[in-house]
This record gives sequence, C-alpha cells and structure tokens, in this order.
Amino acid sequence: MSNLRGEAEASKRETWRVEQGYFDCPIYEGHHRGRNWAAVVRRDLTSPGGLRRAWLERARGGHGFYAVPAKGSYIEIGADYYTSGGHKQPHRRYFQVLSVTDGKIVLREVELSEIPRVRSVGDTEGQD
Repeated sequence: MSNLRGEAEASKRETWRVEQGYFDCPIYEGHHRGRNWAAVVRRDLTSPGGLRRAWLERARGGHGFYAVPAKGSYIEIGADYYTSGGHKQPHRRYFQVLSVTDGKIVLREVELSEIPRVRSVGDTEGQD
C-alpha cells in the first residue's frame, strides 16, 4: 500500500524552469481581463480567504515569471479570469517547494488543508 502512496505523491510533482532567479509558471490566464499572481502562503484564519500571503516579485517584461521562493515554502498560484460583467472566475493551485537549483524548481501539488498554520501573529515560519 505504501508503494501506491509513493506513486501518487510522485504524480503530483512538477518541475518548472528557472532563469536568473525567476521561475517560469505554466499556470497563466492569457486573456486581457486575466489576473495572474503568485504568493508564499500560510494558513491564517484572520487573513482574507484564510491565508496569509507574501506576494512574489514578478520579473520585468516576463509573463508568468516570479521570484523563486525558498525550499520548503508553500505557494499559491492564481490565474483569475474576470468576465465582461466583472465576475471573477478564480483558478488556484497550491504547491510545496521541494528543491531549487539554478535551472529548475521541483514542486509537489498540495491540498489547501496541507498548508501549515501560522503559530502566532508575528511567526510566519511556525508549523503545526
């Protein structure tokens, strides 16, 4: 049974390209009403949407390139589409950063419930 778990974990892994300290995010809303972003997140019920976000820097001129977060970080990728009536159609995915090298970042897709909580108001590195 544990072998099946290992296979499931491996199937949730993704490898993305890194260039000059920025990763190339394949999750992207290309429509002119689309909004794309990435953030390092921690669960925090006092924050909007239950997540405390530290927005990742976006590369200049690069669509979908964001500053590489530290190994072990949890990130949220947002690729939202807004209809002509102004209604948001959100698209979110969550990942844990497993490793970072000069040329690639390896991530594991996670469920929102797997993201650790913030321990206290001032502690953004705390774990459950």
